Amino acid sequence: MREENTYRFNPHESTRFRIFFGENLKSKIKPSRILLGTAYPNPTSGTTLVPFTLPDHEASYQVKLEVYDQLGRKMNTLTEGSFKPGFYETAWNTVDANVNNGLYIYRLVVSGKSLKDMQSGKIVVKK
Repeated sequence: MREENTYRFNPHESTRFRIFFGENLKSKIKPSRILLGTAYPNPTSGTTLVPFTLPDHEASYQVKLEVYDQLGRKMNTLTEGSFKPGFYETAWNTVDANVNNGLYIYRLVVSGKSLKDMQSGKIVVKK
């Protein structure tokens, strides 16, 4: 409990819940699949964080995380490049992006030697 002060999970989204404890957990726990997490805080009026994981199946992945408006126009590229397996989190500052109130879609595209995956989520901007 040193890393976080509180924990929450939604049993409707996941029926598996595991607790890990010990020292240097970030170096010991490895993601098992590509997963785009839920942006938080959401709705947001400033900065929102978007988590994603890359499994240990390949040495590196090409990753692109972008935000689109409701009409499909690209608003921002949050991150793009080569990433090693692990846990990641990137921020989207809606004030700096100069976006209006509304619904936005964030999309993660991951490709490796033997796979390609695309996942998306929603962010509500409320200033």
